[in-house]
Amino acid sequence: MVSIARKNLFAEKPRFLVTSLGVAFSVLLILFLLGIYTAFSNMATSYLKSTGADIIVAQKGAKSMTHTFSILDKNKIGLVGILRGKKRR
Repeated sequence: MVSIARKNLFAEKPRFLVTSLGVAFSVLLILFLLGIYTAFSNMATSYLKSTGADIIVAQKGAKSMTHTFSILDKNKIGLVGILRGKKRR
């Protein structure tokens, strides 16, 4: 069974080469995008750590600061003061 697969695989060497290069390029692209995402996440969290803020407000259900987008109304800013001392997740 393996010999038949090997014979079919190497029967057309240019097609095998192009397919192998395509797979290698897609793996390289995935690793590149993962690196960009990791760097962005690290930069966002290091920014938050360097602000020295006592409280950070994000929308409910946010897993990390890179996946949240929060804009507070002027009316809701007063509610943040009420939550002081309480840990909410």
